[in-house]
Amino acid sequence: MLPLLILVLFLLSQPLFKTPPARKEKPAPQEQKKSDTLSIFLPSTTAPASINELDRILQAAPWGNIAFNHPETMTLQETQVIKLLLDMHLPMDSLKQRVRAEGKKLGARIRVFPRMRAELISKDFDIAALTPAEQLISHMEHTIWKWQIRPLKKGVALLHLTLSAPIEVHGNTSMRVIRVFERSIRIRVTLGQRIGKFVGENWQWLWASILLPLGGWLWRRQRKIKKDA
Repeated sequence: MLPLLILVLFLLSQPLFKTPPARKEKPAPQEQKKSDTLSIFLPSTTAPASINELDRILQAAPWGNIAFNHPETMTLQETQVIKLLLDMHLPMDSLKQRVRAEGKKLGARIRVFPRMRAELISKDFDIAALTPAEQLISHMEHTIWKWQIRPLKKGVALLHLTLSAPIEVHGNTSMRVIRVFERSIRIRVTLGQRIGKFVGENWQWLWASILLPLGGWLWRRQRKIKKDA
């Protein structure tokens, strides 16, 4: 009986239902950082290599001074010379004094490259270049450009002076505009030019209505003088 009693007591001491073991839950994934999310939408701050190379070349170019003249007024068919000087060392005022040409003297500071191109353009002038447009730039002597201009019409005429340079970026050479200047010149017509233009445009009418009658009157008067004498 004793073993049976021990078995009954053991069974009574055990719980009727076993509690299943607790499940280990996986840790919740951490939320993505805001900085990582923003980095998807923010534009890249890295510029293309070609732009960086061009900017590096432009920033590395030394500074120089230019000075040039331009007339403020001209008469129709008059010719004048425009002179442009570029120098790496002379002060602006000294460079202006070396522009020995008529008109107002102007100056500016620009980036200088080993080869520079200067062009004077206008539809209101007949322009003849007296020096090569593209020249090598010396650091010891100043570089000179010259043009001869002649106005084609009266009124306000415009002149455009453009300075540019060939720049090589990754093996490709292209022209880059460095500075552009625009100046206006008032073109006036003299009395003699007005008379000459009028005669040139109306000589047939003048011949028929004035010169022929005048010539006839002078011829008759001369005959009368001789007759009376």
